[in-house]
Amino acid sequence: MRAIGHVVTRPGRKLGDPAVDIPVPQDFVTVPGIPQNSKDVDFYSREYPLQRQQVEHAADTEWAPSVGTPEMQKYHHEHQAVMEPFYRLMNASGNLEPTGTATGKDVTALIKAKARELGYLDVGITAHDRRYVYEDRRQHIKYPHAI
Repeated sequence: MRAIGHVVTRPGRKLGDPAVDIPVPQDFVTVPGIPQNSKDVDFYSREYPLQRQQVEHAADTEWAPSVGTPEMQKYHHEHQAVMEPFYRLMNASGNLEPTGTATGKDVTALIKAKARELGYLDVGITAHDRRYVYEDRRQHIKYPHAI
């Protein structure tokens, strides 16, 4: 039997489910959070991939739907038709100015509660590291944090 290093308590899978305790064996314990190797992060943010797959392999993106099963092709075309109006709206939404008035209150807990209500298990607010953003999308970054 492995020695337990610590116990992580996680929220239940769905809103209202009881919390779950996860024992972490001592030999699995490293550092808090997700361990990072700076050399790997630097490489992948400067060398490859610098572009999204849709940009770097644009021909593949156009070709792929034509070779799937008839059901897959039908699904792809239906999905594109449904999503088409949203692409323009999604790209424009980043330029919208806030319509409400700031209250000065910390709304972090409200955001997290709403996310749980919508079915998200985890939500957090963290510094936005530009190294994890594809080169062609970096110009769209406006704020120093990510949710």
